[in-house]
Amino acid sequence: MTTFADLGIPFPLYEAPIETCFSYKREQFCCVAREKRPHCFRLSAGGYIRLTCSTCHGVLFLPPTEDRFRPKACRHCGAPAPPPVVETDTAYVSYEALRAGAAVITHDTLYGMVSWEQLETGWTHGLPGGRFENLKTRSDDEGWTEVRLPTEALSELTRTPDFVSCQGSIRLFRDTRPLIYTGEWQRQDFDAKAPAGMDPQDYFRAVVRDADQKLWEHMENVCIYVFRDPQSGDHEAYFDMD
Repeated sequence: MTTFADLGIPFPLYEAPIETCFSYKREQFCCVAREKRPHCFRLSAGGYIRLTCSTCHGVLFLPPTEDRFRPKACRHCGAPAPPPVVETDTAYVSYEALRAGAAVITHDTLYGMVSWEQLETGWTHGLPGGRFENLKTRSDDEGWTEVRLPTEALSELTRTPDFVSCQGSIRLFRDTRPLIYTGEWQRQDFDAKAPAGMDPQDYFRAVVRDADQKLWEHMENVCIYVFRDPQSGDHEAYFDMD
């Protein structure tokens, strides 16, 4: 199956087939380059482009389309914010613009949401009552636990598209390293990829978070989203279902 690397537009954190990426729309009008580009991604909710305030020249991250939540004033100086860059309800960004950091894609992660705010502060949005051992954390006023992550990890993640899931995608980490999304696995994948001498069911329980025997028995009704650690090569996954 075709991957982004096969198309010549690789993402270090996305090795799954292009069919798993709902935002990939091939050739479209890039709202940053202001021209058609061959490989574009739709910027839906949680998609922002990098703009500059014409008054104070401060950096702003704003939705490319008009909506009622779009800031009307510069967060730095209060001057009117730049207008939407497209007049339609749909905007696209090219691969080149996304990888250059001219756009940001928001992700839900094991440590809470990551978007442009987190890229600036270095702290995830956090989770209520989260407990993350061996990581640098802090609590906000509402008791959410935020995690400190390296700038390069946050930058790479926000320049990576999201994947299709049933109940919402979640990006997994190993310590402070974001893992590489490789796609969905089914029973035959665990049968084929279990280490020599290891029962596929045991491998399944080792890879899938919160897995149990009942889950293995009903694999046909479960979606298993699999990631790979870029350092160790180990796989880790989570599941959901319709």
